[in-house]
Amino acid sequence: MSEPSARIEFVDGQVVTHDEDALGMIDVIDRHNRGILAQNHRPDIDRWLARLAAYDCAKYMIFVISVDDPVGSEIADILAPGYDWDTVRKNEGPPYARGIVEREPTQRMLDECFPSAGAELRAIGPKPAAMIVDSGLVFVVPA
Repeated sequence: MSEPSARIEFVDGQVVTHDEDALGMIDVIDRHNRGILAQNHRPDIDRWLARLAAYDCAKYMIFVISVDDPVGSEIADILAPGYDWDTVRKNEGPPYARGIVEREPTQRMLDECFPSAGAELRAIGPKPAAMIVDSGLVFVVPA
C-alpha cells in the first residue's frame, strides 16, 4: 500500500490541503462529464452547424449555454439581454441559449475568464467550433 499523497500546510494563516491523487480523480471526472455533455448537446451543435455554413468559421462559432448554470446565465444575459427565460423554463423546461456568436470577442472572454477553454478554441483553429456552458463547465469542442 502506498503512502497517502495528501498533505496539509498553513499558508498566510489559512489551512491548505494538497492532494495530487484527488486532483487526478477530479481531472478524470471532469473529462468524463465534458464528454457526456458534448455528446448530449451534439444534436444542437449539428442543427446550428448547418446555419454556420453561411458564415466564415474563422470569424463565427456556435454556442450552447445552460441558462440555469451560474456562469451560463451571465453569458446568456450578455448575448440575449432581457430575454424571457422564465417563459421558456415554464413551457419547455430548462432553458438553453443556442446560436452563433462572433469568435474574436468570445476568444477574448474565454482567454480572460476560462483559459483552458480559450486554449481549446485556439487549438481548433479556423474550423467550426462550439462553446458549451453547462453543469459548471465551460469548454469548446470541434463542431
